[in-house]
Amino acid sequence: MTGRLPLRSGMRSNKRRVLFLDSAGGIPAEEITIAEALKSKGYATGCFGKWHLGHLPQYLPTSNGFDEYFGIPYSNDMDRVNDAPKGREPFWDPKIRYWNVPLIRGKKELERPAEQTTITRRYTEEATRFIREHKEEPFFVYLPHSMPHVPLFRSPDFAGKSRRGLYGDVIEGIDWSVGQVLDTLRDLKLDENTLVFFTSDNGPWLIFNDHGGTAGLLRDGKGSTWEGGMREPTIAWGPGQIKPGSVSRDVASTMDIFATLHAQAGIDLPNDHVLDSHGLTPILRGRGQAAANRYSIIARTS
Repeated sequence: MTGRLPLRSGMRSNKRRVLFLDSAGGIPAEEITIAEALKSKGYATGCFGKWHLGHLPQYLPTSNGFDEYFGIPYSNDMDRVNDAPKGREPFWDPKIRYWNVPLIRGKKELERPAEQTTITRRYTEEATRFIREHKEEPFFVYLPHSMPHVPLFRSPDFAGKSRRGLYGDVIEGIDWSVGQVLDTLRDLKLDENTLVFFTSDNGPWLIFNDHGGTAGLLRDGKGSTWEGGMREPTIAWGPGQIKPGSVSRDVASTMDIFATLHAQAGIDLPNDHVLDSHGLTPILRGRGQAAANRYSIIARTS
């Protein structure tokens, strides 16, 4: 969101790695988000999904460059009203509400607990509605799905659709969501003037077995610094801008989206912040390589 390593802005909760319910902090006001940068260029900005950069009003998306926000303010497993079981399904009893995460619009709580069996669909509906409403102007949509974070909730529309069980059904719902977004862009004739990134923040949560996904042949998963934890597949889609079927194995980071979108929108990068972001336009258009030499590889032997 800022093109900077989290430690540069103090994005940690005491000695813990992420923000929790008792965290009084969040993204500092002096940080420049992608949304703030694009908004300065006349973009409409919307965030639909999990935020997790601070749940207090001053840290929510609408305080950090987004015109609209609809989603949950932290991970869907962080707010419990009962001692929910861990491990395999079931993660909840239909008669007991274990999870109490709120659903927010702007800064107003709409629902508590959020009905997570419909949350992927509702994020998608909000995102496509936003695109349609702003089709005549430049726009930026950030759609961070809260699934397939554990606990998993599948839509009734996708129950039993996958041979992979509950986890697979959840992924089917996300696949549908991506299709809805791309179809909306095509229907509005915006596909050749829009850049879409699809990626993930970390590898599979292996302690949850078949609820946590798989990294395939890569070693380990979420929480580790092995490739299974940090090496994520990424798809960039932009008809007329990106050659279909092209593949790049250059080293890149989600932080690089910050500089990439600045370049795409014709915005100068801020010169008063140390940035860890490098533009990916040469890679996307098949005209160059990533600045891979900026990464240091450290080997430790026992």
